[in-house]
Amino acid sequence: MRKISVTLYEREGNGKRYLYANIYANGQRKQVSLHLFMYSTARTTAEREHNKHIKILAQKKCNEIESDLLNDKFDFKSVKAVNFGDFFLQVIEEIQVENTANIYRNAYDFLKKYTEILNMDFSDFNKRNCTEIAKVVSDVEGYKQGTKHLYYRVLVAVFNRGFKRDLVKENYFAKVDTKPKAPKDQREFLTLDEIAKLESTPIRSEKTKFAFLFSCYSGLRFSDVRQIKPSIIIEENGRYFARIEQIKGKKFNTIPITAKAMQYVRDFTSIHGDHSGINQSLIKWAKRAGLTKHISFHTARHSFASNALINGANIVAIQKTLGHTDIKTTMIYADMTRTNIFDDIDKAFK
Repeated sequence: MRKISVTLYEREGNGKRYLYANIYANGQRKQVSLHLFMYSTARTTAEREHNKHIKILAQKKCNEIESDLLNDKFDFKSVKAVNFGDFFLQVIEEIQVENTANIYRNAYDFLKKYTEILNMDFSDFNKRNCTEIAKVVSDVEGYKQGTKHLYYRVLVAVFNRGFKRDLVKENYFAKVDTKPKAPKDQREFLTLDEIAKLESTPIRSEKTKFAFLFSCYSGLRFSDVRQIKPSIIIEENGRYFARIEQIKGKKFNTIPITAKAMQYVRDFTSIHGDHSGINQSLIKWAKRAGLTKHISFHTARHSFASNALINGANIVAIQKTLGHTDIKTTMIYADMTRTNIFDDIDKAFK
């Protein structure tokens, strides 16, 4: 018995949802544009009516394709296979965050220069050539290991999107054993003296300054800090807590807030600007403070964990505060702070 299915797929872009038919027939998959679109957010009666009509029409076209397949009237071979390079560019267009889109563009240029993958159709992929592509990316010279690892992760992310949209029958990259390794973790963090220099250095946005310092003394991520406002801070027996929905992990947690962090609590829900713009502001602020370290907002979280360890905090308590599910993640900070601890011991005997 032949296995045939035709499903409707919607792709977001520029405020519209473009409609495609995902076709599966006898082990082969192809995606066909229906040359139809719906409005992502229908604001008027006309747009709502348009969406209603188009959804019915699109489903009708999918049904017709399926019927033609069953009756051998649909020329499956004449349907152009989906090219991976074209699909990659479509994914870039769908990305809403400009900083992320730039990373994907850089990865695209890298793959175009050093591999043939962008010329391949999804139907060309198998475990063997995916393994070969991973090795090519690993062996490219003139790039930092972290950069090659990042571009490979982008490649896999794009391929995964194609797999989820039924453009390829197997997730071949998930089966690749040899791939570009992640660089040894060397996360930057600020000492308490360096944080003190920032505290005494002016910055254009006081709210950005307070948010960063709050993170240095609480360990919260940027996405979590943006949920903080004085009204959600709870005091119990002289200690402070905030119940927030941690964006990474999608769960509510009650987070202890240190007395030092409380000095910087403001309504951070009104912080404007994207992550990239705020990081640029922090870099300029650090330079004005005389710091040579290249910082980002996430440096504050690293600084909290590292300084807590250096000053004797229990690693399990730090794990719970940071929201790590695996203590191995928290142990990274133990490796980061080891050199500083040894330096302090050396100084004690000089």
